[in-house]
Amino acid sequence: MQQGHLKVWQVSDGKPGHVKQATALIAALGALRHVELSVLPAWPLRKALSALLRPNGSGFTQHPGLVIGVGHGTHPTVLALQRQLGARSAVIMNPSLPAKLFDAVITPLHDGFKAGGNRLVTPLSLAPVPDISAAPDYQKGLILLGGESRHFQWQNADVLQQMCALAERYPAVHWQATTSRRTPENFAGTRARLPSSIELLDWSDLPTDWLQQTLPTAGHIWVTEDSASMLAEAMNTLAYVGLIKLASSQRTNKLRRGTSVLIADGRLATLERCHSETYSATADTACEQRENPNIVCAQSLLTLLDL
Repeated sequence: MQQGHLKVWQVSDGKPGHVKQATALIAALGALRHVELSVLPAWPLRKALSALLRPNGSGFTQHPGLVIGVGHGTHPTVLALQRQLGARSAVIMNPSLPAKLFDAVITPLHDGFKAGGNRLVTPLSLAPVPDISAAPDYQKGLILLGGESRHFQWQNADVLQQMCALAERYPAVHWQATTSRRTPENFAGTRARLPSSIELLDWSDLPTDWLQQTLPTAGHIWVTEDSASMLAEAMNTLAYVGLIKLASSQRTNKLRRGTSVLIADGRLATLERCHSETYSATADTACEQRENPNIVCAQSLLTLLDL
């Protein structure tokens, strides 16, 4: 469904993770409206502050309807363009500047903010939707391994045990487990203890686009609890998605706050829920009923900003 025309300017700091989130939102907007996109680099702080003090001196001949920024370095430029050109503004992730300065602020549930006013809350961070041209293969599984992080403690034995439990739970599935930059090097030593249905791959041996090409083909995707961005991408596929649990490094864990809602809603499996009647009753339709969070967010944004 596309209605009307929307000119969007994306202010970019060039950081891959930030670009991914902006791309996800803009693609979702493009599914709802005809979007004309321009990408411009974030201005140096002095230039942005100067523009804020001279709101009528922009020199731009084009005026966007919406300016989007991701990352603290983009915020002064977004505000300057908002003031100079009369555009609506949206930032993804909580800003260091007061949120009320922007027309819309988009944050994931685990950040702990409530939706309302100019704030939109998404279940997870925004992530690109892979090219899904065919139904996934439900005899093919992916295990995406993260590593040590400030929110979780990585223990090889615990992760290995859960991987083996997955192989036992789904005997007809062939699994490819891939490490990441954060996975401890000594995890490769567990390869000999894995069942034959799990193939352990090293991230450094794979093509750069391997994950993007492989994600939409897998019928089962399990992600270690620390890998928030990978989990968000997995949730945008048609696979059954599950969580490999890790020990928390903190008493209150903001990432677990978000996933606990998805688990309670039956949208995300754990090994415990995987065996339960509650999960079994919903698993066959979970992927078909899963709303695309990017589209939901984009529609809410258009409504909020009256665009």
